[in-house]
Amino acid sequence: MSSKAKFNIGILLFLMIAFFGIYQYRQIVDKHAMYGEVVELNGGFGYKIMRGKRVLIVQEYIPGIAGKQPFATKEQAIAVAHLVVSKLNTGKSPIVLPSELEKFKILIH
Repeated sequence: MSSKAKFNIGILLFLMIAFFGIYQYRQIVDKHAMYGEVVELNGGFGYKIMRGKRVLIVQEYIPGIAGKQPFATKEQAIAVAHLVVSKLNTGKSPIVLPSELEKFKILIH
């Protein structure tokens, strides 16, 4: 076998190992990625914060306010869920403040 053929085989093996490593890394990252999911309730919506298939938080009511009021729309629920995920991903507390709810135009009855 010529040295050019050996070199090409070496490059091919390197690329295969690199792609396999990237694939495995992606599987691990996807398995541990956090995301929000809307939950439909009687009279409104809530959200779950998930990591892979594991439920981390179930929020059936608008956080940061007194009482038990669900979100009026799916869009509101997912917007706050994304805020909570963003906070968790940056090491912050997942507590949602009333001022943050105002940014999403969430009305409290």
